[in-house]
Amino acid sequence: MVAFLDVNSSVFASAQYRGTGTNDFSYKYGSITLLNAAYEHKVGSAVDALLELNYRHAQQDRVNDAGDIDPNTGGDIVYLTPRLVIDLGRGVAARVSVQIPLIKALYGDQTERVVANLGLTYLF
Repeated sequence: MVAFLDVNSSVFASAQYRGTGTNDFSYKYGSITLLNAAYEHKVGSAVDALLELNYRHAQQDRVNDAGDIDPNTGGDIVYLTPRLVIDLGRGVAARVSVQIPLIKALYGDQTERVVANLGLTYLF
C-alpha cells in the first residue's frame, strides 16, 4: 500500500491574477484570477502522475468606451486535470493532460468543453 504523502509524492498550490488592458478598439478582456492545487506522485523512475483542481474566475469583457459589457463572457469554472509527465532524458520531458470542466457558473451563452494538452519541455 502506498501512503498518501511519502518521499515519492508532493502537494502544491498556486495563485495568479491577470489584469488586462484595453485595445485600440476600446475592447477590454475581463481580468482573471486562477487558483490551482495539485497532488503529484512518482509512479516510475521516469513518470510522474498529477491530479489537479483548477479554478478560474473571469470578469466580463467590456466592449467599448461607454462601458457596455459582453453578456456572454466571464464567470467561474472548476476543472479536474489529470496529467502525466514523462522524463525523456537529456532535459526533455513530455507532458500530457486532460482538463475536464466539473463546475460551471458562466455568464450568458457559453460552452466549456474538455481540453487535451500535449507538449514538450526542455530544461536549460
